[in-house]
Amino acid sequence: MKSFKEGRTNTEDAPRSGRPRSPSGQERQERIQELLRCSSRVSINDISAQLNIPFASVGRLLRDDLCLVSKLGEYVPHSSSPSQKEKRVNIAHMNLSWLSHRKDDLRRFICLDESWVEFFTPLQRHQARSWVGPGTSAEPIPRAELHERKVSLIVGMDVHGVAFWKTYEENITMTAERCKSFLEEYIPKWAIHRNIRAPVLLHDNARPHKAYVVQELIEDRSWIELPHPPYSPDMNPCDFNCLGHLKRQLSGHRYSNKPELDSAINTAITSLNEDGTFNGVNDLPSVWQRVIDSGGDH
Repeated sequence: MKSFKEGRTNTEDAPRSGRPRSPSGQERQERIQELLRCSSRVSINDISAQLNIPFASVGRLLRDDLCLVSKLGEYVPHSSSPSQKEKRVNIAHMNLSWLSHRKDDLRRFICLDESWVEFFTPLQRHQARSWVGPGTSAEPIPRAELHERKVSLIVGMDVHGVAFWKTYEENITMTAERCKSFLEEYIPKWAIHRNIRAPVLLHDNARPHKAYVVQELIEDRSWIELPHPPYSPDMNPCDFNCLGHLKRQLSGHRYSNKPELDSAINTAITSLNEDGTFNGVNDLPSVWQRVIDSGGDH
């Protein structure tokens, strides 16, 4: 009463010394949301340090109140421009349209690609876990050498899996002439074996594939070559279905020479063919449709 008699008109509590008032849960949520709008790639530790909120409270607010989860972004081969996305959609439309007018023509498809295979491929982190007793260290994971020995592997896939493959001598790169020789050697044999009259080729736009001698061979043999957009390994079964699985099968073992590596490749391909892993050619229609539905995104 004394304060009001002396002229005070405000009924709010005046600031007092002591421990400052803690922000409410709603205030904390708003501060976290504002921080996440600037960058969603921020850890709980960083949020706690920047906003001075206890670590456990940050986790609870993110999970229970804001209903957020932390997800690892998917790596994509290329950050596509609008024109590149449009090209991916157009080619997916063209290939789907071509296939829709030809019943059962997936069996005519032969998809091709090449990749380096090293004599030693380290285990990936999720492959390197091992069960050990208390106080026992897990087996160490050796890294690859800086200049690891390697061979070039080229594979051909059809609806049944990997139909044929070949490795070259160490450090031999793929050239137009080698690509032409490979196609001349393997595709006619495959076509006879599968009773295919007009093979349909699907491969990327690497220089050896688009070289004059290779394009001339495709035209002379009356083979059909489907278009393939640049930066699109997600639209070639050899990339999204074959080579990754194959290299994981080979990882963790050091091969001493090329015959030993070739034997391991043959064993891995036979096993993956038999268990139905290499079924990417059958997935092509759904892959093209996904590209269309996503507007060309990877």
